[in-house]
Amino acid sequence: MQFRLASLIAAIALVSAAGLVHAELETPADVANQASSDEESAKSNNRHVELGERFIKRQDYTNALIEYELVVKLEPENVKAQFMLGKALVGLSEYKRAEKIFQEVIWARPRSSDGHLMLAESQRLQGKYHEASKAYRRAIKLNRHNALAYAHSGECARAQGDDSSAIFDSKKALAIDPKLIVPHLVLAQCCLKANLPDIALSHFKQAIVLNPDDAFIHIRYGNTLGKLGKWDEALPEFERAAKLAPKSHEAHLGLSWALASTGKTAQALEEARTALGLSPSNADTHATLAWIYHKENDHQAATTHYKIAVKLNPTSAELRHALAACLNHSGDLQGAIAELIQTTHLMPDDYEAKLSLNSLLGQDIQN
Repeated sequence: MQFRLASLIAAIALVSAAGLVHAELETPADVANQASSDEESAKSNNRHVELGERFIKRQDYTNALIEYELVVKLEPENVKAQFMLGKALVGLSEYKRAEKIFQEVIWARPRSSDGHLMLAESQRLQGKYHEASKAYRRAIKLNRHNALAYAHSGECARAQGDDSSAIFDSKKALAIDPKLIVPHLVLAQCCLKANLPDIALSHFKQAIVLNPDDAFIHIRYGNTLGKLGKWDEALPEFERAAKLAPKSHEAHLGLSWALASTGKTAQALEEARTALGLSPSNADTHATLAWIYHKENDHQAATTHYKIAVKLNPTSAELRHALAACLNHSGDLQGAIAELIQTTHLMPDDYEAKLSLNSLLGQDIQN
């Protein structure tokens, strides 16, 4: 018993001695070196964050992503780097991944208005308008002067058919920051829906004054002018948009519509083909090209592109109705009937489609 006790005491003494030796071996210089290493690591991370911010400002989101991913990997608790990583992902249209990042940011900083704002942005861009609206309201609750949150909250409200809330939030946003563009675009859409075209156009004009080099605004303004039958006014808007954003298929698509509607069919075909090259899997692009071919009485080419458009968007009653018209002009009566039947199934209240279908069925019986 005494031997075991003596052995235990000896073992404890050895462990204590080892601890003392270790403590003695860790000199002040070692401690200083460790502190210096930590300081250098922090400086390095800060450099990556600053470099990432420069890339964000230049809209070079790929390189920004690389910088921020490196920082987050080395320093997972760096909330600023996480936040900026999420912004880079939004810039790269990786909205679902960005949403998860911003959820982590909010978990770490639940009272960050900007965190809730960016979470809402990532959700809105996925079409999650209901979830986004809630996140925008949280951002506003934390910061009553968050103009962007009001602006995009209004956008979500309009997308959900709540025009009164859309108008309220948009006006609130402009009261805080009169230089914002989104509220003008939202108000323009609400005014169009309320059959107030002059007021709608004035909001588009104000948006263009605020940012004359934004191709998207010119496209939206051009589309609105076209819907109002003002194609002569729409044409220069689309020309401006195509010049500002030569790789935007929407700009070239709108320009092709405007050219075709003002009698410049050859140029319209050229622009439509350019749009198709930029976005070959877009149903509207094929439909526009088909519409122009149809105007030129090239029903075979029109039918080909309408068929592709329908394949890309099979639930569009309008596309199927247009395809039926082309098939009928090409002499394919059965094909036209089949498309009109699908059209009436998709839109039971489409009186024009029903009349066309009954007319073709009558021809089929006579044949």
